[in-house]
Amino acid sequence: MRVAILTDTMDRSAMGTALYTRKLVEGLVSFAEKGECVLTLVHSKTNQDPLYERAHEMILPTFTVPKLSRFLSEAFFLWRTRNDFDIIHYPQESVYPLFWLSRANIILTVHSHIEGWKNWGLKVRYGMVYITLRFFSRHIAAILCEADTVKKSILRISPVPENKIHTIPLGVDDAFRQAPEKGAAQARMHERYDIPSPYILNPARVDPHKNIYRLIEAYASLKETHNISHTLVVGAKHWPTENVRVEKLIRQKGITDSVLFMPYIEDADMPALYAGADVMAYPSLHEGFGLPILESMAAGTPVVTSNIFSMPEVSGGAALLVDPENTEAIAAALWKILSDTSLYHMLREKGKEHAKGYSWQKMIDKVFGLYKQTSRINL
Repeated sequence: MRVAILTDTMDRSAMGTALYTRKLVEGLVSFAEKGECVLTLVHSKTNQDPLYERAHEMILPTFTVPKLSRFLSEAFFLWRTRNDFDIIHYPQESVYPLFWLSRANIILTVHSHIEGWKNWGLKVRYGMVYITLRFFSRHIAAILCEADTVKKSILRISPVPENKIHTIPLGVDDAFRQAPEKGAAQARMHERYDIPSPYILNPARVDPHKNIYRLIEAYASLKETHNISHTLVVGAKHWPTENVRVEKLIRQKGITDSVLFMPYIEDADMPALYAGADVMAYPSLHEGFGLPILESMAAGTPVVTSNIFSMPEVSGGAALLVDPENTEAIAAALWKILSDTSLYHMLREKGKEHAKGYSWQKMIDKVFGLYKQTSRINL
C-alpha cells in the first residue's frame, strides 16, 4: 500500500492540527518500517525533523505566482503523481479541491465544525471547506473527524454520504497520566516558570473563540465575591485585537497582578502544568475536539468546560458543563470545584478514568485500518 500524507502543518507548529499530523506520522512511520506500507511525506520545503529520514520525502514544486503558488504546487503534485499512490491523506481541511487530478484514494481530515469557522470570521477557510465538501466530495474516498458533532456538521452542509465519514478521536500522551502529584507539580511550575500557587488554568491562546475574556470576567467576580487567592494562568497572547480587549479588561478589573499569560512551557513540563492547577477552566465558544479537556483529566485536574459543540462529547460526563456565554455560570462552576472537596475528588477520579479510553496508538491503528480499507476502493 503506497501512502502519501501532506505534512506542512507539522513543520510549522506543535499544536492543534500540527500535533495531530505529527502523532499520525510517527505511527505511520512505524508501520512503514515494518513493511506494512510505503510512506511518502509531502511538504513545501526541506526540514531537519528526523521523521523525514524514516520515510520517503517529497518536496512540492515551487511557483512564484502571487496568490496562486500553493494552488499550482498542489495541482502539479497531484497530476505528476496521479498513478504513484493508493492513498493521499490531507490531515487538515483547508485545501484546494483538486483531488480529481489524481487516481489515488483521497482521505481528508476535517477537524472542526464548519459553522464555527463562519461564526469566528474565518470566512476564506469556511468557503474553501464548504466548496470542497459541497461540490467535490465525490472525489474523496473517506473523511475523518475527531468527534461525532463534527460529523453531524458535515452532514448538515454537504451531500457527503454518512458511510464516508469516520469518527476517530484524538489521543492523550501517557506523560499526562504519569504527571507528578499536585504539590510536586506546583513546585516545578514555580521553580522553572515562576507560576505561583494556587492557580486556575486555561492553556488556550488569546483568540476570540477561546473565550478568555469571559473567563477573566468570571475570575474577577470570584475574587470580589469569595476573595480567592488563586492566580489565573492563561495561554500566550495571540490575536492582536483580542489581546488589546483582554488587557483592557484586566486593567479595569484591577487584577493585573493576578492574571498571568503563560510563558513558553517545555513539552515535558506540560503534564505538571495541568497537574498543579486546582481546576482547568475551558469555556470555549467553539472546539472541534478540545484536547486540553482530556489532558487535564489524565493529569488528575477537574475540568469546567462548555456545553456546546464537541465539548460535552469529549468530556464524557466527567466535567462540569456551562453555557460559555454566561459569565455567572462559569464563575459558579469554578467556585463549586474550589469550595467542595468531595466534588473536586469525584471529578478528579471520573476524569482520570474517562481519559483512559483515549490513546494516540488507538487513533493511529484506526486510521491505518481505514487506509487499508480505503485503498481497495475504486472511485
